[in-house]
Amino acid sequence: MGHGIAQTLALSGFEVNLTDAKSEAMAAALERVKSNLSTLAEHGVVTRAECKQALQRLQLVDDATEAVKDARFIIEAISEDPELKKRLYVSLERSCREDAIIASNTSTIAISELAQPLRRRERFVGMHFWNPPHLMPLIEVVVGDETSEATVEATVALSRRLGKVPIVCRRGVLGPRLQGALMLEALKLVQEGAASAEDVDAVTKLTLGLRLPIMGPLQIIDFGGARTVLHGLEHLPKDGDRYAVPRIIREYVDRGWLGVQTGHGFYDYTEKDRKESIRLRDEWLIQKLKERKAASKKPKRHSRG
Repeated sequence: MGHGIAQTLALSGFEVNLTDAKSEAMAAALERVKSNLSTLAEHGVVTRAECKQALQRLQLVDDATEAVKDARFIIEAISEDPELKKRLYVSLERSCREDAIIASNTSTIAISELAQPLRRRERFVGMHFWNPPHLMPLIEVVVGDETSEATVEATVALSRRLGKVPIVCRRGVLGPRLQGALMLEALKLVQEGAASAEDVDAVTKLTLGLRLPIMGPLQIIDFGGARTVLHGLEHLPKDGDRYAVPRIIREYVDRGWLGVQTGHGFYDYTEKDRKESIRLRDEWLIQKLKERKAASKKPKRHSRG
């Protein structure tokens, strides 16, 4: 993901040094950046002039210590190997400025664990981009036990300058945890013979996948009604803790926080909010329906064997 992160920074006006232990990896990264920029320009997201300027801001540097010596912000995106990362951080800390922030793009390893060998742990933070970094809008700013608030604020500010939407995570990343839960359940369904891989993916894409861009899972609970959702969750198959119902939804039901029908759930609602949310949801789904119909009417190309 390093090349996509470097591209995002360069497009946003930052001078960027891109480095890798292998020179061939750097050369390949530069070609991927050029290809990505060309695609963005073709679709009118950026101009050809902006692409050229971004490439001028992006430098390939063979020596990592040379690459970071004047850097104010360093983002690591190497393999998800904690020991390899820690050795790199120690080397970077020796070479970089005292006031530099070191950020990790890790999606799986605890920031506090990775910070252990560092002297300036308060200037170490998680900065989790989603793949592909130049297209996905969210950045998870992950706080370690000793990460300072100044470091968090600087990382949030940088994320916004990149045109991203930052969220601050104080107990590890959120997205991979949500995604992991879905992947694990999908794997179990196929493993148990409950469904084929094709059917599991079809259910995900044609139901959850259509609604989630406009309405997150907690909003879906609010619109479905907490009591109704609770009853549904209670009737899922019993399999140890696999479908254990979190107590938070029982507490909401006990308090009468049922969602849009009572005006309060995970969010607060006025009648205007409720109608606007439904309008946006339905317009989104109608657009997707029209796209599917248009795609189905396109003539299919048949290859000749």
